[in-house]
Amino acid sequence: MDAVVLTGPFADHCDPDTLSVLPRSVPIFAQGVAAKRAEKLGFTSVTAMRGGDEATPFPGTKLHAIQPGFPYRHNSIGFVLEGDGARAGFETHVIDLKRHGPKFEGLDLLVVPVQGVWLMGVPFVMAPERVRGILDVLKPKQVVATGNDPGKGHGVLSSAMLFYRGSVSGFGASMAGSASRFVDLVAGQTLEVSAPSTS
Repeated sequence: MDAVVLTGPFADHCDPDTLSVLPRSVPIFAQGVAAKRAEKLGFTSVTAMRGGDEATPFPGTKLHAIQPGFPYRHNSIGFVLEGDGARAGFETHVIDLKRHGPKFEGLDLLVVPVQGVWLMGVPFVMAPERVRGILDVLKPKQVVATGNDPGKGHGVLSSAMLFYRGSVSGFGASMAGSASRFVDLVAGQTLEVSAPSTS
């Protein structure tokens, strides 16, 4: 493993059990609170980031931290990673299309949630229909789902107070005929992202 990005301090983003198996020397790029937690776990190369910050994980690459939409503007980050002519983006909750859409446009890969989550009517994660509309605007070449089965999250809040809608398989079916290719990536699989061919 070359580097880790921690997008937020939440249990499903910054799990101590998962982090415990990593070498403490691996570079960590993290949202502020998550960065402090990584340091407490003994990681020795931790860079705290917030929306608008940039970092260079490796020579020839650039990591751009992007502020998510409401209600995660101050406790989470999304990001775009550029290198070797390829661009990959990641947003775990809500893409603020109006403020940050251009940063996500034309990506070679976009990792994004495809199952909606609400708390008392307030959207915490984008609904599948909203994600499809965003993809129609951003036109990424490939799309991978993240945050699969959010109802299996930790804590009383996840099990008793949240409402969920959508599935990865249903979203994948809805992508038929789209300009973006949906990749149903499962744990243990890898996906190579390369720059578009100029030929």
